[in-house]
Amino acid sequence: IMRTTQYCLLPIVTLLASLAVNAATTTDKYSGSRGARRAYEQGVKAQRARRFADAVDVYQRAMNLDPNFALAYEKYFQAKDLAFSQQNEDKPDAEQDKAWTEFRNSTNAEMNALMTRQPPNPIYPWINSTRYEEDVPEKKRELCREALAVDPNFLPAYRCLAQVALLGGDVRQAAQLFRQVLDHNQKDTESWLTYTYLVRSDPVLFRSAVDEVRRRFPHSNTAAQAQYSFAIAQDRPAGQIDALRKLIAEYSIGK
Repeated sequence: IMRTTQYCLLPIVTLLASLAVNAATTTDKYSGSRGARRAYEQGVKAQRARRFADAVDVYQRAMNLDPNFALAYEKYFQAKDLAFSQQNEDKPDAEQDKAWTEFRNSTNAEMNALMTRQPPNPIYPWINSTRYEEDVPEKKRELCREALAVDPNFLPAYRCLAQVALLGGDVRQAAQLFRQVLDHNQKDTESWLTYTYLVRSDPVLFRSAVDEVRRRFPHSNTAAQAQYSFAIAQDRPAGQIDALRKLIAEYSIGK
C-alpha cells in the first residue's frame, strides 16, 4: 500500500514522487475528461479539508467517468490510505496493526483485480507499481516497463523508472528517462525543472538544460527557478554572486 512516509526517502525521490503523474494534467488521453476533472477537483478540496472518506468517493467517481484518468487512480488510493488512517488513529496499537494488515490485503486485491481487466491499460501495471517503493525496486521497475509495453507514450511510467534509477544511485539514467518525458511533452514545466536538477552534476549539460528552459519559457517563473538553481550550484561564491546578480537584473523582485 502507498504510505505518504514512503515518499521521504531522498529529496529528489520526493520531488519525482510528487511529479509522478503531473504530466497527466496536460492534454493527453490520460488527463481526464472534463467531467472527470471536475469530480477530481472536488476530491482535491475534500482532501485538503481532511475529509478523506469523501475524497475517496469523489476520486472513484472521476475514475468511473473516465477510466483513462491516471491522476484519479493515484489520488484514489492515496485518499483510501489517509481515510483508513484517520478512522483508526485512536485505536490501540495492536488493533491498528491487525486493521492495517487487513486493509493492505484488501487494497492489494483491488489493485490486482485491475491487472485482469481487458483491454490492457498502462494505468493498471503503473498503479500497481506504487505498492513498491524502496523495498522492492525490481518489482516496481518490472511493472512500469509493463505499462510502457502497453503504451510507450504513457509518461508516468517514465517517471516511475526514473525513481527506480535514483534509488539505485543512477542519476544519469534517471536524467535520460526524464528527457524521454520531455521529448513526448515539451510544455511540461515541472518536468523541465526536475530534468535540470537531475543533470546538475554535469556542468555542460546543466548549463545547456537551463538555457533551453530559458528559450522555451522566456521571462517565466520556470526560467527564473532554473536560473536560480544554476546560480547556487556554482562552485565559487563569486560565481554564485555574479549569476544571482544577473538573475535579479533580469527578473524584477517586484514581480
